Amino acid sequence: DQEEKYVKRAMSNHCERKIHIFAKKTMREKGTHEAAEEQMKAAGYLVVSNAYHTVKMWFSSHEFEMLNSRDHDRCQSASTKNNGKNVFFELRSCFYDLVSSRIKEHFANNVSYLACTLDKIPCRHAPYTAIATYYFRQGVLKIILNKVAEMSSYDYDAHGCTRMVLRVLSESLGLSLAQIRTKLVHLVYDGVYGSADERLNRRGGFHVTSKLEEILDLSNDHISGKHDAAHYLQLVYGEMFTRENGEWSI
Repeated sequence: DQEEKYVKRAMSNHCERKIHIFAKKTMREKGTHEAAEEQMKAAGYLVVSNAYHTVKMWFSSHEFEMLNSRDHDRCQSASTKNNGKNVFFELRSCFYDLVSSRIKEHFANNVSYLACTLDKIPCRHAPYTAIATYYFRQGVLKIILNKVAEMSSYDYDAHGCTRMVLRVLSESLGLSLAQIRTKLVHLVYDGVYGSADERLNRRGGFHVTSKLEEILDLSNDHISGKHDAAHYLQLVYGEMFTRENGEWSI
């Protein structure tokens, strides 16, 4: 009994000491601070998840704000700031940089051969070229849209267009000209990128396939090329129909 009384008296004296009161207050504040940090982490995770979902689904900053408002109504750890349109565009840039770096690493280490498509898109009297990359990975055909590139006056000839294609592939895939030389094996293109024989009026054409072989110092027919199905249909119709006095006839 005396030992129990001694222990209780020692504990009481200890709890009255200033050092104990200070330590108890510090621990309580630390626990509150750690809880606040965990809540902020959870709030930040929700914001980043909403931004990722929005970008992945091709939604806008308006949908991003709507998702954050939904979380605020049903979740105590939802963010009350740093969740607006400006943050959405900052996170979108971060996602783009992250995905771009992983794509470049993937093409450098895991892709042996690739094909490229070129499609001319006129918009408001300005020419654009949609460039996409195709490759096989573990038996599955993968597709990446490299860029919808606006064509300047310097790009609107055989040499300039071919240089533009190489520049886009190099920037988007992180490949050097030497790597493109060993990996690029096939092109599918709209009529303007082919030879004159592949045009509907049998005139013009950028000859991109032969120009690529020339710039990359490859032998003839090293890169196979074929115009797309829509242009092939134009050629078939061109052989079947003739136009006289503004009217088509067979």
